Amino acid sequence: MPTVTGTSGVRLMTVMGRVPLVSSPLRDRDGDGDGTEPTPRRPYDPREHGALCDVCPLNGVHRPVPPKGPKSAPIAIVGEAPGRTEVRTGSPFMGESGALLRDLLYESWKLLPPGVPRLRYDEAWITNVLLCRSPGNGDLKSFLKKIETKGRKERARARAEGRVHVPVLSPIDCCRPRLLRELRRRTVIVPVGKFALKSLDGKRSEIVKWRGAPFPWVHPEEGRDADAA
Repeated sequence: MPTVTGTSGVRLMTVMGRVPLVSSPLRDRDGDGDGTEPTPRRPYDPREHGALCDVCPLNGVHRPVPPKGPKSAPIAIVGEAPGRTEVRTGSPFMGESGALLRDLLYESWKLLPPGVPRLRYDEAWITNVLLCRSPGNGDLKSFLKKIETKGRKERARARAEGRVHVPVLSPIDCCRPRLLRELRRRTVIVPVGKFALKSLDGKRSEIVKWRGAPFPWVHPEEGRDADAA
């Protein structure tokens, strides 16, 4: 992947969509490209990084799967949420999606001209929109729909009873402060799939339209800083 220089507060976002699975020498047990087993991690608490876990509907369903990679990495790859394999290993992109991601990175090398830097998997910041796997065999779409339906019913019941309705935050809202903190100093952000793209920029949620096409994205906090200046 070519080196990209961004202006202050602007990120270049490119969308990675579905492509056929191919073999890759980068595939290994812990996904860092060196063929080793995962190394033990100290307990990770998303609340220390801005997540609102105490009010999240996913709190306590599964243990959170922390992001990984160099903290100073200029490139961030953002997925949807952990799967069964990720929860078991405690590391993101360890299942089929992780294998596909490493295959894509390897195949992308063949498309670059000589002299252009290649992006290695272990050189990027790897994270997800949500750090916890949803119940119901990980069916996130159905889980979010249930939360939305429950919220509408509670709002109608509160209105009928003449009391103040306290809305229930969605997992996306609860995890978003943590995700934005992770992305603050990245130069290139790669949302993997429609859910990740929509969570970052709902106005540009058409995955087919934006697949492989870079477009500028201003970090909300840096946008406010620019307006204040």
